[in-house]
Amino acid sequence: MLKKKMALLLSAALVAGAAMTGCGGGDSSGGDAAGDKELTIMAASMRLESMIDGWNQMITNFEDANEGVKVNLTMQGEWSEIPQYLAQARMAGQTVDFVRTSGGVIRSTLAPSGALMDITDTMAPYADRFVEGTLDNYTVGGHLWGIPYGETTTSCVYYNKTMFDELGLQEPKTLDELVHCADVIKEKKGIKNAWIHQGAIVDYWQMWFEEAYGQTSGHESIAKAEDWLSGNSSFVNDETVTAFAKIRELFDRGVLTSDSLDTDDTAMKALFAQQQAAMFYGGTWEYAPTLEIVDGAFEIGVFLWPSLGEGMSAQACGAADDGFAVASNCNKDNWDLIAKFLDHMTNEESANLTLGPIQPIIPVIKTVPPVDLPCAQEMVSFMPDTIMFLDWLWPSEINNTLGNQIAGVTAGHITPEAAAQAVQDTYEKLVRENDYSYNWYDKWTEDQWAEVTPPAK
Repeated sequence: MLKKKMALLLSAALVAGAAMTGCGGGDSSGGDAAGDKELTIMAASMRLESMIDGWNQMITNFEDANEGVKVNLTMQGEWSEIPQYLAQARMAGQTVDFVRTSGGVIRSTLAPSGALMDITDTMAPYADRFVEGTLDNYTVGGHLWGIPYGETTTSCVYYNKTMFDELGLQEPKTLDELVHCADVIKEKKGIKNAWIHQGAIVDYWQMWFEEAYGQTSGHESIAKAEDWLSGNSSFVNDETVTAFAKIRELFDRGVLTSDSLDTDDTAMKALFAQQQAAMFYGGTWEYAPTLEIVDGAFEIGVFLWPSLGEGMSAQACGAADDGFAVASNCNKDNWDLIAKFLDHMTNEESANLTLGPIQPIIPVIKTVPPVDLPCAQEMVSFMPDTIMFLDWLWPSEINNTLGNQIAGVTAGHITPEAAAQAVQDTYEKLVRENDYSYNWYDKWTEDQWAEVTPPAK
C-alpha cells in the first residue's frame, strides 16, 4: 500500500520540472566531510519579505547555538506542489528533513503516502505551547503528523460597511435579506456585481460548498463526509444536492453574476476597493491585504454567510494553518537535532520572529500576540461556528472535481445532481484504481509504521 501510494507521488514528481532553488545555500546531503551536520527545510514560497527575514534570523539563531550545524531553507512553488517536490527529492536520493506546506496537504496527501514521520512523542513536551485544539487538525488516527505554524483561520463575507450604512442596509441574516441588499446596491449604486467572487481559483469554490453543505447537513458535514469517505454512504444525497443548488441560487437571484467565474483574487480585491463590488467571500487571511488596498477609502465590515433556508444557520470553515512536518526521508541519524529544531522554532522568541510578520488574527502559538485590527475580535467570535476545511479530509482529486463541478453548476452547465454524481464517480475511481482508503492507518503493516517512527533513544 505504502509503496503504491509513494509511486504515485514519484510519478507526479516527474512532471514537477525544474530543480529546486532556495535561500541559505548548500545541498541536502546531511553533512560534509568535516563532520558538520545539516538540516534541510523544503518550503512553499512565502508571501512576505518580513516572513523570510524572520525565518532566516530564527535559523541563524539555531546555527549559532549549535556549532557545526547548517540549516538549509529551500523555497519554491505553492503548497500543493510540495508533494511533487518531495517525491522528486526521494527519487534523486536527496535528504529532506522538514517540509512546510498546508495542513490540508499534510493530512490528505503526505501522511497517507508515508512521506511524513510520526512526531506524536517528539512534540509531546511542547504541546502546551500551542493554542488548545490546534494540534487536533494535524492528528490523524491518533498520531501527530505535523504542527500548525501560522494562524488559525475562519471564513466570512467582507462588505463595504460605509456603502451599506449609506443605503440603510443591515448585515443580512437570511438569503432573502442578502438578495434584498444586492438588489438595492445594484439599483442605487449602478453596480453590476453586488458580490464578486474569486471563482477563477478552484479552491474557493470548494469553500463555498463547505459553507452550504455545513448548513444543509445540519452542521454534520464533517461526520457525514467521513462516513462517505469510509465507503458507508454515497455523495449523491439530498443534502449535497441541495448544497449545490443553494450555491446556484445565489446566481439565479442576482446576488452574483457570471463575472465571478473568471475573476481571480487580485481582480476581486481591486473591484471591491474600487467600489465596483460591495461584498466578497474569503478567509481571515484576506483581511490585512484588503485593508491595505482599500487604504481607508471606506469602512470594511464582516459577517457570516446568512441562513440559506428555514432551520439552517451559518457554519464557516477554517483550520490551524500553515503546517510544518518532518519528512520520512529525513536523516534519522540526526533525530536528536531534528527534535531540537522543533523545540527551537516553537519557543517564544522564534515564533515571534517567524509568525509575527503574518499579523495573525488568531495565533496558533500562545506567545504570539494577535493583531489589533478593527474587525479582528468579530472574526474571533466566528470561531464557535467554524469547522475544519472538508478538503483536509479527502484527496486532491476529489477537491479538484468538486471545485470544477461547482463552477459548472453556477454557470448552468451542470445540474446539482450531476455534480454530486461526478464527485461520487471520482471517489469510486480512487478506490478502484488507487486502492484509496480513508482509514489508511488501520491497514499499515509493522514495516510501514517502522518507516515513519522516530528511532529509539
